[in-house]
Parts: sequence; C-alpha cells; structure tokens
Amino acid sequence: MSDIETTENNKNNFLPGQGSNSQEAAQRLQDIGSSILRAARDELYLGMRFLDVALSSFIYQMDGSVSPFGTDGAVMYFHPAQLGGLYKENRILVNRGYLHMVFHCIFRHFGKPGIEKRLWNLSCDIAVEHMIDGIYHRSVRYSRSLLRRETYRLLEKEKKTLNAERIYKLLKEEFLKEKELARLEKEFYVDDHRYWVNQQPNQKPNPLMSKKWGDISDGIETDLETFSRESGEQDGDFLDQLKIENRERYDYREFLRKFAVFREELTVDPDSFDYNFYTYGLSLYGNMPLIEP
Repeated sequence: MSDIETTENNKNNFLPGQGSNSQEAAQRLQDIGSSILRAARDELYLGMRFLDVALSSFIYQMDGSVSPFGTDGAVMYFHPAQLGGLYKENRILVNRGYLHMVFHCIFRHFGKPGIEKRLWNLSCDIAVEHMIDGIYHRSVRYSRSLLRRETYRLLEKEKKTLNAERIYKLLKEEFLKEKELARLEKEFYVDDHRYWVNQQPNQKPNPLMSKKWGDISDGIETDLETFSRESGEQDGDFLDQLKIENRERYDYREFLRKFAVFREELTVDPDSFDYNFYTYGLSLYGNMPLIEP
C-alpha cells in the first residue's frame, strides 16, 4: 500500500505528455485500487449471491477528487490513497463501502428531484447503513457506535420500514440544529455523492440508468422470493425495503396503457361465425338468417 501514498502526488499532477514515469505511476494506482475493489466485490458475493449482477455492474476508475469513493451507477470512482488507507485499517470498511454504493443504486437514490439535497443525502446514507448493520454476514459486520444505535432506536419507534423517503420525512420533522445535523453526517458518511444526478445543476435523470437498476432491483426481489429465500433471511429488512421501493416506483399508468386503444373498431370474427345458424334461418323463414349473439 505504500505505492499508493508515494505516488499520489504524481497522479494528481499528471498530465498527458509528462513522460512514462507518471503514466506508469498512475496506471499502478489504478491497478491497485481496482484490485482492492474487486476483492471486496468477491467477498460480498460469497455471502450474498443474490446480489451477483448488482455487484458486478461497475467499472473502476481512479479519481483524486473523490473522498474516498463514489458512483454514478455505472462507474465506481475511488481516491487511491484513501481507499488504500481504508483497506489497511480494516478491509471490512471497504466491503461495507462497496455494498453501501450498490444499495444506493439498487434503491435509485441518485435521481430524487425537489428535495433538500443535504438532508436527502443524509437520509439515503442512514437508510443504507441501517440495512447493512442488519445484515448478518462476516464480510460486513462491524461494531456500531452509541450515536448510531441511538439514531436507529429513535427512527424505529413507529415500527415501520426505514427507507430513505421515510427517514427524510422524520428528519425534516425534527428540525435538527446545525450541530446535530453535522454529527449525523459525520457518523453516517461513507461515500461521495458528487456523481449523483441531483447533485449537479440542471442535470436530468438518465432514463437508461434508472431502467438498468430498476431491472436489477426487480431481479433481486424475484430471486430472494424464490431461489434464495434461505440466504435472504439473514439479510435484515433488505427484502422488505426492496418490495416497497419497487412497488412505489412501478408506473401502473404505463402498464394500463398497454391495453388502451384510441377507439373501438367492431368487425366480424370469421373464426367464430357459425354458418349453420345462418343457413338454418334462411331455410326456416325464407329471408331471415339467424346469427349467434
């Protein structure tokens, strides 16, 4: 990991054409960071196989401006020195960070318009960390602080599933002071949200990205309800939140639109027309064919 620290300055100052040494140093940092994230992905997969598609949906890219990592749903960006520091401290922190970002994508936290960004970011982090803290896998088990346990206790008072929208509503009703808000942000901060859609001015949600993670989310729900039920029982309220999220985001207008037509056109169905009644009526009445109702 010393390579990460000693070559960080070279990477930050690197510009095309500065020579092969800078390029080699930057590539080495990229390779080391990518290998750390791949190791976290593989360890998470061993305990949560139902997340296989979600865990493998990223490419890894070094970015010296991120702290310590973040994602836009397609790329997982990482700060090489900070990622290496987390790995040296405890690789479980890297595992939790990786899963934290995956959960943000599964629940499509990055495209919420018309909200207070700071409070929404905190609500999403609390919701994701609450899920991860409820998962009983060695790859993500980590001791919780007193502040974290107390926050969960207060939010769980109403005995309802704690998704990001509900936490946002509860926090908004609390009218938190700046000092309290800052403490919670520090406690639950895991990843950088700078790549989220609602963090950029005049940036609109990417429908393809939303569809991609919507399909992945639907697949995970189906898998947990069928083939992976036993392993899913170890994963806290993840499935409950997934059902709520998928149900809330399903557009039933689009579903009904599939059966809608502009007007009704009445035509004869030749496959169901019975000529026996027709000819019988002519023979019986002379000029009155009989037609089935």
